Amino acid sequence: MKAQIKSKMNLEKRVPLQDVIPLQTPFLIYLDPSSVCNFHCIFCPSGHKEMIKKSGYRRSIMSLELFEKVIKDLKEFTRPIKVLRMNKIGEPFLNKNLSKMVAYAKASGSVEYIDLATNGSLFTRDNLSQLFDAGLDRLNISLEGMNREQYVKYAGFNIDFSELVRNVQWLYSHKGKCEVTIKIPGNYITEDQRKDFFDTFGDYCDRIFIEDIAPIWPYFDIEAHSGIKIENKEGQYKQSLQEKDICSYIFYSAVINADG
Repeated sequence: MKAQIKSKMNLEKRVPLQDVIPLQTPFLIYLDPSSVCNFHCIFCPSGHKEMIKKSGYRRSIMSLELFEKVIKDLKEFTRPIKVLRMNKIGEPFLNKNLSKMVAYAKASGSVEYIDLATNGSLFTRDNLSQLFDAGLDRLNISLEGMNREQYVKYAGFNIDFSELVRNVQWLYSHKGKCEVTIKIPGNYITEDQRKDFFDTFGDYCDRIFIEDIAPIWPYFDIEAHSGIKIENKEGQYKQSLQEKDICSYIFYSAVINADG
């Protein structure tokens, strides 16, 4: 197997925030090209239409004009953003201007590194080629099962899983300098499927990992919605858990929704 068994999280060489805050420029900006998702995952608030409706959250696709304004506004900071993460709660490939956005941000001088997470269901050789040519630094692929039946059950999506595998194989041989990571939630797959996951994708990505579903959304009872018992022995990425009094995200990151 070519891939490292390693999560998409870069936990090495992290800057101790207490030594550098307050920051004049965020390290990380989450930007949602699409707050719409074509999946309805049972373990994600985005997969529950009534919940989203009651929250008043407005789903939308970010326009290219708004995206360009955001990138121009980044010039107001004193230095480039370390990471522009082009996903939040939606599927970024639903935005037809995705590759244009990546190319524009890369050419701006305001962003050092761009990555995004996708469910991979909308991959085509054309949109992948455009994205790699645009200069995407990392593509994180999230699987929701190892066959069509599991996708229907857990993601509410009738996927052609064999086609997804072929697309991943193709993209890895055409990715250029882009790093590719692939992960799957271990809660829903069997021991045999864990081995099959590594056998199927281990030679077609740079990192591969089996995660655990974790309670990461406030006010969302993930156990009730997913049917999974959360043990709280390890974190989503197998990291040790620590009690914290303060959320660190507000000190180094910012979020821009699809509607601006």
